[in-house]
Amino acid sequence: MSLLRRSSSSQSQAGPATEDGQTTETRAPRGRRVPAPLPDDGLKASAMRGSEPLYGYVVALELVVVGILNLTVTSGAGAPTHPSMALDAVGVAAAISLFGFLQTKNRVLVAFAVIVTAFFVNLPKVPNSLAIAHVFALAFPFAYSLILTQRHRRRMKGELQAARTRRPATPPARRSRRNTKANAAESTGPRPSARYTPPKTKRTARG
Repeated sequence: MSLLRRSSSSQSQAGPATEDGQTTETRAPRGRRVPAPLPDDGLKASAMRGSEPLYGYVVALELVVVGILNLTVTSGAGAPTHPSMALDAVGVAAAISLFGFLQTKNRVLVAFAVIVTAFFVNLPKVPNSLAIAHVFALAFPFAYSLILTQRHRRRMKGELQAARTRRPATPPARRSRRNTKANAAESTGPRPSARYTPPKTKRTARG
């Protein structure tokens, strides 16, 4: 029974690793949550890690395909009488420019660029046959940008917690000075006693 308890306690303290190399919070023996240390990879919190750039290229390729479909499929049920080719071209250009934003490998910048590109790709009116393609062109970019922003926020929070734990402790000399000052402040004045009453202020009568 003791071996089972030890194994279960060790498993509860170790947190599983996430996709971007971060570890989740661990639980202390007394039930207090303690944040697990973040891996020191030397990258900023806004830097993309792991397979995040690869997923970004997949989303950009999807938006390019949807933008090309907007240019080619202009007839059918629900198609506008006079399709706006300029909006379709802007959508394709925005989707191609997204590959350049992915080269920066910045989570915040890429998440913003993905949302703007998806807006331009879904802006023109298209036939009903492209409705499903436009739904995916909205869902995938939104989910990808949400994942990037959440990981960036989690990384920033972990770095702040790690910085707080790395703060240098008060030197012993400074502690001794504080203790002596506190003792001196306590020693000044009469000691409290059950028989002691504070002196009354003297009032001088005006002549």
